[in-house]
Amino acid sequence: MSGAEVTVNGDQDISGFLNVGSFVKYKTAATPSAPANGTEFNLYYKANKFIIQYNDGGTTRYKYLDLTGTGVTWVQTTSAP
Repeated sequence: MSGAEVTVNGDQDISGFLNVGSFVKYKTAATPSAPANGTEFNLYYKANKFIIQYNDGGTTRYKYLDLTGTGVTWVQTTSAP
């Protein structure tokens, strides 16, 4: 499928290995529901931030990087940015 663009709308499960040979584009998204504890995580883009959301024993944690400016500091919080 050379040169094709694939768009996935909604939730999709991929089991096994996903090989992305080019790039993945993130569009602004609403904060997703918490992932399953210990088996999933979410990556999303919102308000100029690249966000990792994960479930740590029932506590939803967020690590994010503000993409504006030149800062390189990741922020950790339990509140969705």
